[in-house]
Amino acid sequence: MKQKLNIAIFYDGYSTHISAVYEHLSAFHKFSSHHVRYFHACGSIRDFQAKAFDVVVVHYSARVVYPLFSAKITQATCEFRGVKILFLQDEYDLTEKARSFIEKSEIDIVYTCVPANNIVKVYPPSRFPKTRFINVLTAFPGSYTSEWRRPSISERPIHIGYRGTKLPFWYGDLGQEKYQIAVGVTKYAKNRNFVIDIECDNDKRIYGNQWHVFLRNCRCVLGTESGSNVFDEDGSLRDKVNQLIKNNPSISYPDIKTHIFGDAEEPKIMNQISPRIFEAIENGSALILFEGDYSGVVEPDKHYIALKKDFSNIQNVLDKVNDSTLLQRIADRAFEDVISSKKYSFDNWIKSFDRNVSELLSKSGSDYVLKSKHLKVGGDLFPRRRSHARLPKFLQNTWELTPERIRVSCRPHAIKLWSFFDKVV
Repeated sequence: MKQKLNIAIFYDGYSTHISAVYEHLSAFHKFSSHHVRYFHACGSIRDFQAKAFDVVVVHYSARVVYPLFSAKITQATCEFRGVKILFLQDEYDLTEKARSFIEKSEIDIVYTCVPANNIVKVYPPSRFPKTRFINVLTAFPGSYTSEWRRPSISERPIHIGYRGTKLPFWYGDLGQEKYQIAVGVTKYAKNRNFVIDIECDNDKRIYGNQWHVFLRNCRCVLGTESGSNVFDEDGSLRDKVNQLIKNNPSISYPDIKTHIFGDAEEPKIMNQISPRIFEAIENGSALILFEGDYSGVVEPDKHYIALKKDFSNIQNVLDKVNDSTLLQRIADRAFEDVISSKKYSFDNWIKSFDRNVSELLSKSGSDYVLKSKHLKVGGDLFPRRRSHARLPKFLQNTWELTPERIRVSCRPHAIKLWSFFDKVV
């Protein structure tokens, strides 16, 4: 199909302080052959005229499983008569709500981060006979790296850098590894003559261009696989964990795992490469990663230094940190194979997205009718860009820890609060 389509993208304009989110959104405008318009979907979808569009895309930043987004987006998507596409991430959170949204909205294509061989486990074909599920990476390398100078490894002042997160216990083993790698490497490296900048506190996080500046100052960057293998279908696991912690604040993660998870954690069902790994590679940093698959993008010894999860080879890994020649070779090879090859580029991926849309519209017997290109389409030409998070951290944390049933009743007040901070930031 050669005719250009009108594509509406619903997204969370408050989440674009995160580079990976903004780059993912911007890729549609930069590389799609169709006409793209963006609609900020927090609380409302302003200026959206369904009759002007051929395709609606619900972006993963507009978390349809959360009350703050779901009502307006669900209504607009259900009423829309055209191609409907959904991008999902963090699919282990409130999985059943995502499935229900797909069914209720009659989504045509779901771009899922679930590895291809596990999609049928999470989204049974018998339940979704008309929906096509396509595996997609959580992120792609940025489109602006050619403008940057990547300092040589020997020029960089920080030997090992990292910004991680101490995730709640309900994210299982993969979630805990983000903190464990920081603690373990710091413990063993502190007696070495290294400059280390490793942090896991939320107030130490770095956003925007400053994040890339930080990476270009690091010889090595730590990393782990992303995701969670604990599927919290309806939020009940989170509530149970919070209740156990409330009753016993000193309870350990192994005890939580024994008492709560049981069969809920299925190893390797959701392991995937993190956007942070792409960002480190494109900035020329050498990677030190826990052993893993990393979506098949990077290989141990070739693209990164593999660290065993029990730290049994940590001394050997730290010896390599002193070898600038080795680090440079690993960093250059990763850049060549992952970035320069354009194998994982936004450009190529958006081309495949355009093909998938055209194929769907070109199917024999399709009910979709192309919209008039003379209608006023509304929306924004570019996604909004935030320089930092929308709310003070204590309010964000409070919202995240609030049980789902309470969030539903508080949604109208939350929207007003979000809007207030939208005006003042």
